[in-house]
Amino acid sequence: MAPFLQGFLQRRGNELMAGPGRPNVRNDVRIALLGNLTARRQRALREIVRSQGLEHPWPMHVLSQTLRMNDRLREAIQNLPDDEGIDSLLEEWGSLGLAFIPDDDPSFPNLLREIPDAPTHLFVAGSGASPQATDRSPSSLTPRVAVVGSRAASDSGRRLTRRLSRDLAASGCVVISGMARGIDGQAHEGALDVGGRTEAVLGTGLDVIYPPEHSSLYDRLLETGRIWSEFVPGTQPLPLHFPRRNRILVGLAHALVVVEGNERSGARSSVDHALDQGREVMAVPRDPSHPGAELPNRLLKEGARPVTSADDVLEALQGDVRFPPAELTLTDASSGCTGGSGGADPQRGPGSSHDSDPKSPLVPEFDLNQRDPVRQALSAGAATLDELVERCGAPSLPGVLQRLTELELLGWAVKGRDGRWRPGRV
Repeated sequence: MAPFLQGFLQRRGNELMAGPGRPNVRNDVRIALLGNLTARRQRALREIVRSQGLEHPWPMHVLSQTLRMNDRLREAIQNLPDDEGIDSLLEEWGSLGLAFIPDDDPSFPNLLREIPDAPTHLFVAGSGASPQATDRSPSSLTPRVAVVGSRAASDSGRRLTRRLSRDLAASGCVVISGMARGIDGQAHEGALDVGGRTEAVLGTGLDVIYPPEHSSLYDRLLETGRIWSEFVPGTQPLPLHFPRRNRILVGLAHALVVVEGNERSGARSSVDHALDQGREVMAVPRDPSHPGAELPNRLLKEGARPVTSADDVLEALQGDVRFPPAELTLTDASSGCTGGSGGADPQRGPGSSHDSDPKSPLVPEFDLNQRDPVRQALSAGAATLDELVERCGAPSLPGVLQRLTELELLGWAVKGRDGRWRPGRV
């Protein structure tokens, strides 16, 4: 664990245990340990404990006056750790790089406070897991987009998701998904391709990597973003956890984009939560004969906003959130060339730059109607995205990425498994 993160977690633990207004943190942890309770019942239990000023062990006769009890719940409550055990748990979680955040802590995301059945707490990990990095004030919220779809994703769905997420991240959006197989994984990978911000919400404890083959993705997410969970560390993946997880995944975003899926997929539950929460629902039009076309096409028929590029998402979000200048710049020390901002000027709207048309969010800083510098750069041989930016004379990174996406769709560029771009057809 990075020293700065370890220091933050130690400070956070001290604040939670001794800070003003936080005498109930041990009870908050105890309620989090009752993971079989819904968030609504956890909230009801916490209200009883706080309003009655109960100390551990909680008297069962008081709880049963307002909370429906059964033998299983009664046994679980009686087996909750004492104060020393709770302190030991907090210390253990901190050593793993995990922070426990009750919903009345200043670093709890404001967006989640608004949703129905809001969680009473969250666990968070990652380099961005500090109060300073958590979006709090509505006036300072950066655009946050949830991208979801089928675990059994098609090849075209995976490619489309990765391109869309790259463009969203390059434009200053935070891309949120569930780190699952298929569409989720590609959403994270696309944002990471351009050094953008991406966050995952898990249906397990934060120390349980699921699916196991995403261990390297998990590590990359920890290095650059945040991973959230409502479930206590050690919680294993169970089918009932993921629909519950989806309400938080959607709740952390301003809009939901469905790439593909059927009516039985997890993406369907994300749509239901988005509608309940008043979030914008968008969908990618798909060939009706294509696997995974059922859900997005049904949503489009019912009035969802169609998404054919990141521009559609940016347009939908404009006016609702503030687009800060993106930090996706590239500097070449040997030539002194610096890449332009990939984000938006807050005064001009999403995707604008000082040298591009503000009505075209992802337009590069070079004229695509003239000689194409990206195709010229590709003709010099296979190259990474950074190398192509350098070859092009350092226009904006998002501009090069936009043109590569267009060339890829036309068959003039191909991205290999090694991450390097090559010319396509001649």
